[in-house]
Amino acid sequence: MSQRLGQVYQAVSESIRRSVDWSGLLGTDTITTTTWTTKPTGLTLAGTGQTPTSTTIELSGGIAGVTYTVENEIVFAGTQKRKRHFLLTVEG
Repeated sequence: MSQRLGQVYQAVSESIRRSVDWSGLLGTDTITTTTWTTKPTGLTLAGTGQTPTSTTIELSGGIAGVTYTVENEIVFAGTQKRKRHFLLTVEG
């Protein structure tokens, strides 16, 4: 199950950058891999990044009036996986 991180809004012509701080979950572990997905499709993924304890995504575009689920899955401590997501509503 994925933990919801809230909701953000962006205009079609804007881009947003959003970070997820995983340090409270990781303890002394670090992020091995990170994967971002959006549902439905239609947002433009402008870039991603990660540090040992956080992940970042930059998004743009989309269709006005559509709310997207943007989900981040990380792998840490070898095989442990966790997911968090936020909602992104595109405004015209």
